[in-house]
Amino acid sequence: MESINVEFVQNLLASYKELQESYYALQNRMAAFEAMASAKFEDYEAKLAEKDTVIASLKSEVADLTKKLERYREKDKTNSSNSHMSPSSDKTKFSGVMRTERGAKAYAIIRSFLSTAKKHGVNIMVALRLAFAGKAREAIWGETY
Repeated sequence: MESINVEFVQNLLASYKELQESYYALQNRMAAFEAMASAKFEDYEAKLAEKDTVIASLKSEVADLTKKLERYREKDKTNSSNSHMSPSSDKTKFSGVMRTERGAKAYAIIRSFLSTAKKHGVNIMVALRLAFAGKAREAIWGETY
């Protein structure tokens, strides 16, 4: 039988122990890395869930504001389309205007003209200026007769 080189075996065992220690160290580092990655992933998931919650909340607020704006626009349309039917405070500034039939008719004509001009987007002062110049139809419809 051949003789076993003791020094060679001892060196081989030492190398094996070094490799084993390196392997365990790598396993420990890998476990620490996995734990860190898992924690970061969980943190990322939590932030993503929080972001989704904020986005859902903002969408809800936008929907509510849109509904309020639509109601306001509907209310504004209703009010502006019926505004010519309700008396305004301007008749109080012309005291005595509607004491006669002639005054009431004049008031009604002027009020109707101004209401129509306003509905057509014409500046009331421009409409009055053109009306007093004898161009009432032109003031509202842009037509000349």
